[in-house]
Amino acid sequence: MESPLKILKRHRIRPVKRLGQSFLVDNNITFRIVDAPKIDNIGSPSPFSVLSKTIPDILNISENDQEKVWYSFESLELNQLNLPSKEWDRLFWYGIYHEDSLENILALSMGYICKLWNEEDRFNEILDAILDLMGHVLGRDIVIQINDIGDEKNIFDNNQLEALNGLIISPTFMPQRIIDNLYDHGISKWQDITEFSERQVIKRFGFSVKTLNLINCLWELYYFAKEICSRILSSDKDIEKDSFESLVRSWILCRKEKERYARILMQRMGWQGNQSETLESVAERNGITRERVRQIEKKLTVKLNSPKSGEVLYPLWIAIDSFLQSSNGLAYISELTEFLQHYYKWVKKPPISGLNNLIEFCPEEIIQKKSKTGMIYSKDFSCSDCHDIKAYLLRITKAAEEMSIDNVMESLNVFCKTECSKDYPPKFMFKKPFIDLLLMDPTLKKKLLKKEDVLYHIDTWKLRHGRISDIAETVLKQSERAMHFTEVFSEMKKIRPGLVSTNERNVHATLDRLPRVLLWDRGTFIHKKNAVFPYGLIRKVEKWVNVKLEQNIPFISIHGAFREFQNLCLHEGIPSEYALYSCLRVSGEQLFAFPHFPFIYLNRGVIERIPMPLIIEEFIKEAGGPVSMNEIRKFAIEGINVKQFMLNQYHCCPNVGF
Repeated sequence: MESPLKILKRHRIRPVKRLGQSFLVDNNITFRIVDAPKIDNIGSPSPFSVLSKTIPDILNISENDQEKVWYSFESLELNQLNLPSKEWDRLFWYGIYHEDSLENILALSMGYICKLWNEEDRFNEILDAILDLMGHVLGRDIVIQINDIGDEKNIFDNNQLEALNGLIISPTFMPQRIIDNLYDHGISKWQDITEFSERQVIKRFGFSVKTLNLINCLWELYYFAKEICSRILSSDKDIEKDSFESLVRSWILCRKEKERYARILMQRMGWQGNQSETLESVAERNGITRERVRQIEKKLTVKLNSPKSGEVLYPLWIAIDSFLQSSNGLAYISELTEFLQHYYKWVKKPPISGLNNLIEFCPEEIIQKKSKTGMIYSKDFSCSDCHDIKAYLLRITKAAEEMSIDNVMESLNVFCKTECSKDYPPKFMFKKPFIDLLLMDPTLKKKLLKKEDVLYHIDTWKLRHGRISDIAETVLKQSERAMHFTEVFSEMKKIRPGLVSTNERNVHATLDRLPRVLLWDRGTFIHKKNAVFPYGLIRKVEKWVNVKLEQNIPFISIHGAFREFQNLCLHEGIPSEYALYSCLRVSGEQLFAFPHFPFIYLNRGVIERIPMPLIIEEFIKEAGGPVSMNEIRKFAIEGINVKQFMLNQYHCCPNVGF
């Protein structure tokens, strides 16, 4: 009987526990080798895989040459690899020491070597060092022949992947690391790997750590594919797929429900016909009450929402998820109807309302969100919550004023690929549904508008397509200064020559009514955004006005306030009484009311406009006797602060004798 040492050497396994092998059984002798860190995979490679081969195996050298190498390496230490001290510290945790025999490395599989040295440069250095030592032993150059590495047998059985033909390899059903590895090699669909053998992979991508990791990834993917196809095939036997209607009906009936109940629910949900029907319509068609329809609907929807029922439609959910992945996680329901018609070869497209209702039964792990906006979202779709992309979209649209949707999508694509840490699939490109989704954000909704295939900043949209009030306000806002209404009208005609029915008077009346436009001088207006507002000065003026109004007068003219603070007003950029009146009106002080220029009232609820002659008449009555012109002038000019020329206008008043 052979000694244990000879058995181990014959099997190219070293008799120590640090090597990382599992166990060996030979002639009823079992050697269990433990304590080496495990590098586990979900799916282990096939025995014919290059990952299961040793370095001598992939070189395809004769058995005699292998024996020479083995016995020569037995007398050498791993020190021959000239690794730095830090590398030995790392390998220590894998049970590999520098004084170990070099022959041990010949027993390691390529998959294990790839895991130990997963950096491309280090892997190549180790491989080159071993090949040089082997060449020295054999007296000739040893080179890896890429065309001879790996088995020619396909990794995947074409029959196995037939159920997935044309679909995307989705991160919904497998780890993201597998998806990322496939994307790195330009692989996104199941059909891309149907004809893959290990030899084809190595010829196509070269012999490297990256390629060996891809092969390992494909073996892991094999087991996921097997599981997915098994679930599809087990579900397909219960489902008819001749039409959308037959698919839904067979799904309901597989729950052993009555045909009549199934028909009622299908009418209600829009799965039979083109529209979801009302309770009243369904009740009338089936000769039952609305309440009975509601009871049947509630009973069946509870049953159909169970995990077991959802599993029956697994093939449909797989197809929908694939479509969403190909659409970057977001799509219109209308686009999905076209995809399903093409995928299942249906004569008619599914009704949008019916498909939308059916998607409500899809498990949350496949479709994360459902929306009444006519769009659906995949489980991993998160870009709609990205504040960076929203800020960027607003910034570029404001700078350009208007952009075609195609240019917007291209800009977002470049921005995200350069600024975002996400790994995007090959040929990634934002599509129109994503723009529409972003525009539902309350902030963007106020600042960006889409018309046909053009995205506008709100100011540009108002100029191009807005009403007269929109154009006038935007012209004033973009000027960043005060403008006379005739000047505003002139600019409006340049921008929109088709405004035939608009004249200067219309523009003046429009500007006078706009809440964000301030009267800044006679016939001159300024946008609130561009107006100065010296809070300190305004508070002083308000205090002065309040003192005046407490002197038993009904109101005060802005003329007196401007006269009192004229120098300060001019210094602060308030050029006129009109401007000061506008600043006081928008200051937010609740103590005053501003019913009409130029008068300021105390805010005492409903403000009635009192004609000046009545004010003077009341003043004379309260005097109880004759009142001189000087007293009236003092009351009107110094009290109410009206201008002299305004007082002169009241000389002809029949009720006042002055």
